[in-house]
Parts: sequence; C-alpha cells; structure tokens
Amino acid sequence: MGSFPLGQISRPSQIRTVLYGTTVSFVSVVLCFLILEVGYRVYRMQKYGIVEMADLKGHQAFVADPLYGSRPIRNFDTTVIDPKVRRSAKPLAFWLEKDVHFNSLGYRGKEFTVPKDHGVYRIVMLGGSTVQNLEVDDGDTWSARLEDKLNHDPGFLAARHVSRAEVINAGVSGWRSREGLLLLQREIVRFSPDCIMIAFNWNDAWHGVNMVDPNGSMYTPQPVWQHSLLLQNLHTRFLNMVVNNTNTIRAFSARLSRDSEWAQVYRKNLAEMIRVTEIAGAKAVLINLPGLARQKDITSVEARSAMARAGLTADNYLFYAEMKSLISEMLHDVGRQHNVPVIDVHRYYESFHDAELLSLFVDVAHTTREGSGHIAEAIYFERTAY
Repeated sequence: MGSFPLGQISRPSQIRTVLYGTTVSFVSVVLCFLILEVGYRVYRMQKYGIVEMADLKGHQAFVADPLYGSRPIRNFDTTVIDPKVRRSAKPLAFWLEKDVHFNSLGYRGKEFTVPKDHGVYRIVMLGGSTVQNLEVDDGDTWSARLEDKLNHDPGFLAARHVSRAEVINAGVSGWRSREGLLLLQREIVRFSPDCIMIAFNWNDAWHGVNMVDPNGSMYTPQPVWQHSLLLQNLHTRFLNMVVNNTNTIRAFSARLSRDSEWAQVYRKNLAEMIRVTEIAGAKAVLINLPGLARQKDITSVEARSAMARAGLTADNYLFYAEMKSLISEMLHDVGRQHNVPVIDVHRYYESFHDAELLSLFVDVAHTTREGSGHIAEAIYFERTAY
C-alpha cells in the first residue's frame, strides 16, 4: 500500500494558517488606523474646540462643479451659523470666522439686479481668491471699498451721467483665467456691465507649474480617503514638504516661462476676455495685484521678514518674486497689445516697506483689511481709466 508525501498531507493546513495570519494582520492594521483616526479627531476637538464635523461639513461654502471645478453656494451666509461653530472653524475653514455672504446668484456681497437698474455704473471684478477676499468681512473687501469711494465722488458719477456706482465681486477662490472667461461668456455679459476689471494674477501660474492642464476643468470627485482627517493631515504635510523641497522649487521655476503652455493659454484667455468685454459694450481693465515677495536680495531685512510672515524658505521666496514679476510682465504686454489700461497695484505697493508692508498681507498674496483698503485706494486713484 502506497503512502502520501508529507507535504501533500499538510498543504490545506498551511493554506488555512496563511489565510488566518493574513486576515489577523489586515484586521489589526484597520483597527490601529481606526484608533489613530479617533485619537486624532479627539485631539483636534480638544485643541480647536471643534463641535461636530457634520456641522462644518454642512456649512461649506463651495460646491464641486464639472465645468468650473467649484462654485460658491448660492445664498451662503456665515452670520446665520452657530457662533460656536464659527469660532471653532479656523483649522478647516478660516473664512467661517468672517462675515461672508454669497448672494442668490453665488457672488460675494449684496444682491444686484439683472439687468442693472437705470442710472447705475456697473463694474464687475473677475479673479481668484485675491479678488474674492475671504480674509476680510463683506464690507472690507477691496471691491466693496472701491464701490464706497466711487459713490462718494460726485465728479466720477457726474462724468458718467449716473447716480450710483456698483462693483460686483465675481472672484472665486482657486479660479484661473479659464474659469473667468467661461463665467464672463455665460453669465456676466447678461449683467449689462459698464466695465470689467480682470485680475487673474496667481492661479494660472501656480496650477501651470504644477502641470495642471490649463485648458481643462479642475473638477475632481472627492476620493474616499479624504473622509479621514488623519490622512488629510498627512497628505497636507506631504504636499508642504514637497512644495518646500529645493528640487521642487527649481522645477517650478523652470516652468515659469512665457513660452510654457500655461503662459500662452493665460495670455490667450486675457485677450479673449478683453474681446468679449468690448463686444458687450463695456470697458476692459487689467489689474496687477500686489505680492509680498518682491526683493531679489534675500538677505535684506524686508525679505527675511516677509519669509517669516509667509512661512517661506529662501528658495520659494525667490520663486514667488519671479512668478509675480512674470505675471506683471504679461499683464502689461497684453494691455499694450490690445490698448487696454493696466492698473498696477503691485507698483503702488512699492511705497510700503518693512513692518508697514508686512501689515498689509496675510500671506504671500492675500491681503489684510488694511491691505485691501490700499488696493481699493490704488484702483480708485486710476479712476479715469474706467
């Protein structure tokens, strides 16, 4: 009578052992992750006073949009949110602390009529987060303060034969010139504008050096892993590490070229916005907004102070200064080519130095309440251009 080899007899047992070990390992990893996730959420609640994550999730002011990437939610108003939630929101959404209102059409600030009322000179501001200005309350955005200045100038109103000036804030955080052009074509031309101020300054370049398709939508469905606060935190830290890496900054700087695809698309979009504006019977004005990084000498007191304020290294400070310089150059080139005025707020800011300059910025591009006031002042000073 023959016998079976020992290996054949024990094989099912070995398979069961491997499967059991694999299952235990997988369950252990999942349990460890869940413990870390719960622990991190408790830590966040203790440190920041966050109430319910559902409260914050329910009060997000932007919604994903396949065409634009994202859009403001209509009739959003931070002032109706529970004060406890607003105070606790800074780590996730700092703007909930501010008085921010998006009207029934999704534009920041008060309601406006479509078409416009008789006797109104209507200005529409196009741009990204530096136009939307979520760092300040509604009444302190530079678009709102410009409107106030124009309405207190009888000469401006009389010269245009109107009784009132109106400035619509059409800025949306994260938007590039692509999204601005779409909004202009699809909505803003119906608003009977008298002037369109085009202030796309940062996002085209930033997304461009990050190799984002300048002609494509930035819409991306939220991946499952982003429901984990722990993984979100690790992802953010990883991105910050990558962005501050010297090799990454050098790669970004190499893509800051007029000949790069994003730069060509940027100039083309600006030109098309000017064309659409003029066909609509409105004046087009380009706005060169200010940037904190401007000193090429990184050993200067101003440069070192700016790096400390914005959390920049010497490498990415110079990168942002180079980016601002290139954008300024292209805005002026497009303005000359199409005989359109360029209001250079960045140059206006050259009169501010050291501590005074730092007081005008939240970071490398976004302005404080005082800084927003100076932007309004600079644009008001050039009111004969529009």
